[in-house]
Amino acid sequence: MQLNKVTIRLGVTKPSQQQYESIRADITCEYDLTALEGDNIGSKDNKVYSLIRTRTEKLLNEAVKTAEKTLHPVHNVESGSLEFKKHD
Repeated sequence: MQLNKVTIRLGVTKPSQQQYESIRADITCEYDLTALEGDNIGSKDNKVYSLIRTRTEKLLNEAVKTAEKTLHPVHNVESGSLEFKKHD
């Protein structure tokens, strides 16, 4: 049996800096394997496996960072614009 597509759904919830608040990020990645070589995608020494894992981890980290920035907007007085940054 040969796989043509792989769909990976990941989610992470982490505590926020404020009490009783948490940050949730979910991603769904669909990879088309028809152009990639390698039948055994599950083996950890496979290049396809490491490529998919690296890309998915990067997307999940970006989603968490975006969720953190969205949760804590801070108004920058100097520029007069709304900037997003972490609270202490």
